[in-house]
Amino acid sequence: MLADYEMMTVTIDENLKSAVEEILQSQGMNLEKAINLYFEEIINARGISFDVVLPPIAE
Repeated sequence: MLADYEMMTVTIDENLKSAVEEILQSQGMNLEKAINLYFEEIINARGISFDVVLPPIAE
């Protein structure tokens, strides 16, 4: 059985996207597959699986 898919549009920094695509390509993966894996990881971890924190305040 095929999964249902939904199209989504996001705005991403051009340089960031290019750098990520280059890394993913070296691993035989595309951006679409990587995003799907990330979403699956959010479900499995029941949240983002790394700390999201503010940078230290410079004194």
